[in-house]
Amino acid sequence: MKNFKIIFLVPLVLFASLSLFYWLLFTDSSDVVYRGTYKNEPVVVKAFTKEGFIKNSTYYSVKVGDLKPISIDWNSTDTKGIPYDNSVFGATKPVFIDTSYTYENELTYDSFNEITMLYISKTDFTLKEYLIYEDFFKNNWLTVQNELLKPKNGFFTHIVGVVYGDRKDFIKVFRGSYQNNFYNLTVTPDGEIILSKDSNVMELQNSGFSNKVQMPGKIIIQKVDEMKYSLNYDAFKDKKGKILKDYFCIETEKIQVEK
Repeated sequence: MKNFKIIFLVPLVLFASLSLFYWLLFTDSSDVVYRGTYKNEPVVVKAFTKEGFIKNSTYYSVKVGDLKPISIDWNSTDTKGIPYDNSVFGATKPVFIDTSYTYENELTYDSFNEITMLYISKTDFTLKEYLIYEDFFKNNWLTVQNELLKPKNGFFTHIVGVVYGDRKDFIKVFRGSYQNNFYNLTVTPDGEIILSKDSNVMELQNSGFSNKVQMPGKIIIQKVDEMKYSLNYDAFKDKKGKILKDYFCIETEKIQVEK
């Protein structure tokens, strides 16, 4: 009976130890990096550190008064700059708070100078709550941001505007077959063009297109050579049954290959 109890308890102890380990490993830690007021309501910005096996990641939250906090993370921001065109938002009207930045046709990424819109989810916030946050960001955020951008805070995100909606709602996704596999051809609000396997969005492929939408004109350049198979973009359709050239002007650029 004694041995049975020991055998029975060992898995429980191991389970409890592993649970504690994973809790300590993956539980976010947070620090308040800004406190202030806006229209007599408290404003609090927190930095959260998520620990991982390889490296840690940091995201932020903004809370005004008794409202739910808004997360500033990879789900609610872009990584490649301002939107290529306001039409990407359809009937939703974006509100810009900083117009000093221009759209870049080339693909650049500066982790110390991330320029982005902030997407405020319709699922998480009512229109009334969004309008309160819109007012705050429009009239007070740049003051808060200037404080956050000081080196001691480690904040590198320049929010240039806010949109009421999830970022994924403004991403154009065209699905089709390429080299005997299903792929997604994706155009993000900040103009990046991505080709990825349907089953693995992290497995990126060479699309043969320019890295970003070219402005003005909403142009996508397809680079073609005579010795390689080029992606047939007409075979890729979005949920509405539309193809790439229903939204963009496709231009062909012939490239030379060494023989």
